[in-house]
Amino acid sequence: MLYKQDKRQHYWENNYLKYWRERVKLQNTLSKKDSLPPDMRVYKKFYDKIVVSLKKKGEMLDVGVGFGRFLTTFQKDFPHKVWGTDISQQMIDYCKKTYPGLKKHLFAAPAEKQPFTKKSFSFINVWATFDAVYQEKTLRHILELLDDEGLILLTGKNFNYYDTDKKALEAEINARKKKHPNYFTNTKKLISLLKRNNIEILYQYFFKRRGDFAKFSHVRTMPKKFYEYAIIVKKTKNKVYKKFPTFSYKYSDTFKRVHI
Repeated sequence: MLYKQDKRQHYWENNYLKYWRERVKLQNTLSKKDSLPPDMRVYKKFYDKIVVSLKKKGEMLDVGVGFGRFLTTFQKDFPHKVWGTDISQQMIDYCKKTYPGLKKHLFAAPAEKQPFTKKSFSFINVWATFDAVYQEKTLRHILELLDDEGLILLTGKNFNYYDTDKKALEAEINARKKKHPNYFTNTKKLISLLKRNNIEILYQYFFKRRGDFAKFSHVRTMPKKFYEYAIIVKKTKNKVYKKFPTFSYKYSDTFKRVHI
């Protein structure tokens, strides 16, 4: 193990692999007409843009690799250049058994402390991970790991969603009861900070309510309230990144309005 365990480690090592396998298996139940499972169909809409937009296909990193459901796809476009990390040693051990050819490319590490040098990657994937990490530290770190002209695919939960989105409120409350690491982004502030740091926003998608992401029901202009976001950003200029001001919170503004 490459890092000292922190308070988050206990949660991720306790049956979380089983939970995610069952959850994705349920989401990916196919009808006879489906060519790809829902989880992969939605992801591919973003990933195809990454492949087309990259000027060069260097090394790529999947932060929060989980049990590696996207590794096969990555290997097709980045042969011998795929790396993956996860805070859970259990997840990494599973990936090493499932993808033996990547054993030397998989490491247990928290998102904000990756075992790589600066400018190591042309593409960094942060899919369904950002809302569970220390966002300010992680963002600064992965930007330093990204090569000039490199791309990041980033998804997360917005801090201000509809008061009537009962499913979102229930999910937030239940996550807190289970002590699931959960952070909500001031997305407007995040995007502003990225632009001020010479990061180009290539694509942005906003999903108004919980469940819209899985259906790819989105808007491209940021609404006042929404639940989730996905952005593809490009590092356009060499820069030393300073500490980012706070833009993420343990409680959403919606929860505070409704329950506090």
